[in-house]
Order: sequence, then C-alpha cells, then structure tokens
Amino acid sequence: MSTISKALKRLESDLIVDRTPDGIRLRQPDKLLEKLAESYSPPKVSRAVTLSAKLPLAELLRAARLEMPLVLSGRSSITAYAVMGHPDPPILYTPNIDVVLRNWGREVEETSRFVDLELRQTAEPTVYFDVRKQGGVPYSSPVQAVVECFAGDKRERETALEVKRLILQELPGRNGGHDG
Repeated sequence: MSTISKALKRLESDLIVDRTPDGIRLRQPDKLLEKLAESYSPPKVSRAVTLSAKLPLAELLRAARLEMPLVLSGRSSITAYAVMGHPDPPILYTPNIDVVLRNWGREVEETSRFVDLELRQTAEPTVYFDVRKQGGVPYSSPVQAVVECFAGDKRERETALEVKRLILQELPGRNGGHDG
C-alpha cells in the first residue's frame, strides 16, 4: 500500500490524477500513457524458445486448452488495434513453456530456422493484465501494445500513437466516449 500511495502522490503532483473524497480521478490520460511508455522496461524472460508450427497460430491457440495465461506480446498484438504489417514471428508470453510445448505436442517443433512463433517464459503479471481475446487469439491490452511499441522503431512508434488515440477516444467523457 505504501508503494501505491507514493505512486499516487507522484501522479497527483504531476497533475495526472486528483484524489477526492469520492476516489481517484484521472485528469490527464494522455500524460499517464506517456509516463507509462517512458518508464517501460521489458518483462524479465527466464527462457525463450523459437518454434515452427504445423497449424496456423489461431488454431494452435484454440487447441492449447491451457489453464494458465498465454498471451501475445504488445508488439505482436498491435495489429489488433491498428494497421501495421508485422514481418516478425509472433511472440507469446507464458509462465511455463514446458506445459505449452507438452500441450501442443507434435504440432510444433523447436527450431532456429523458419521460425513461425516464439514462446517467452515470464512470471511478470503486467503482460497478462487485461488480455483481449478476438477469435480465440489472446491479445495484450492496448496499453501494453502502446508501451512496447513506443520502445520500438519509428514505424512502431507511429503505430503506437494511433493506438494511444484510440485508447483516449474510448475513455468516458472524451471524443466519442460515454459519460458515466
């Protein structure tokens, strides 16, 4: 609680939030997104595996039937929120690569050539927060996509700005948002 209180005091002094008797109110969501992007550091990955797959990613994910999180990275999720080509193989975060590999069985094979996807093992909860499923595919939150892409190249940063605008438009009381 002391860490949260300290963070709120900082956000309050930066005029990003207001604390009132009714709760906390976000004053400058765009500034909050900028601060998140500035302070972003990639999740600590304890293991990574590159794979070739016999099935398309969406089919693999439907077949996985996992009881634990499996989610596309923010960079790999950006196409769910904005138009951007993605030549790199998708990256999926999971807390346990061995369980995923065991579940997929012969549908995937470890390889360093002709890579179809990459699994990254991490226990960091932020990558699993606010997962958005579309067609059975678990995309990272739009905020995760923004902060990861702001750390990327010029094209990724420009796409992150598009997603940032989308996030801000969907907020209550903002361009097209609903008051309430």
